[in-house]
Amino acid sequence: MTEDAIHPGPNLGAAILPAIIAVIGGYCLWRGIGLGVMQGALPGAGFMPLLYGAAMLLCAVPLAVSEFRSPARREPFAKPLLLAGVLLATIGGFYLLGGIASMFLMMLGLFVLVERLPPLRSLVVAAAGTLLFWAVFVRGLSVALPLGPWGF
Repeated sequence: MTEDAIHPGPNLGAAILPAIIAVIGGYCLWRGIGLGVMQGALPGAGFMPLLYGAAMLLCAVPLAVSEFRSPARREPFAKPLLLAGVLLATIGGFYLLGGIASMFLMMLGLFVLVERLPPLRSLVVAAAGTLLFWAVFVRGLSVALPLGPWGF
C-alpha cells in the first residue's frame, strides 16, 4: 500500500493529535491552577498556563470532531504524528536544553521535518523567531525561562 492510498475512516495521525493536544492542555490547566491563578489583584504564576491549557482543550474538541466527520482522504498519517512528536520533544527538552534552545529546535524541527522547507531558510526563520520569542518574553515581560547547560 502506498503512502497516497485512501485510508478508510479517520486518519490515525490526525485522530491521535487532538487527543495529545487535549492531554497537554489538561496538564497545563491542572498545573496552572496548582501554581495559583491570582496573586491579590494581579495574575499569578499559573494564569498563563491556565489560559493556554483552556485554549488547547477548546481547540482539541473541534479538531477531533472535524476529523471524525471528514471523509477518507489522501493524506499520510505520519505528518500529524511528527507534529505531535516535535511538540512533545519541545516540552521534554525545555528543562534539559533550556527554554530558548528548546524553542529554537522546535521551530527548526517544524520547518524542516514537518513542512519540508529548505534547511537554510528554516535555520534563518527559526533563529529570527527565537530572537523575537526572547525579546518579548525574556526581555519585555521578564519571564524566567529554564536555563540550559549553555546558560540560555
